[in-house]
Amino acid sequence: MTINIEVTLRVNGSISLQRGPFPIHKRKFNENPDKEAALAAFTWIKLLRRKSGYFYDAELVKVIYDGENDITELVRKL
Repeated sequence: MTINIEVTLRVNGSISLQRGPFPIHKRKFNENPDKEAALAAFTWIKLLRRKSGYFYDAELVKVIYDGENDITELVRKL
């Protein structure tokens, strides 16, 4: 199963939108969809920060999955 995640970051005063499909475990997603989506988004953001240094100091603006589910606060807590 895959979900679509959109991450909006503020980097040096500019807004950057990253989006893409992510595979997730169907059973875990059915139990707690927001948590599983937040874990996938958090992992992706960590990867983005490692790959490009300018995302390291980025401020998380918004994280949504499947076009409408806002999980920004969950990702910030992770």
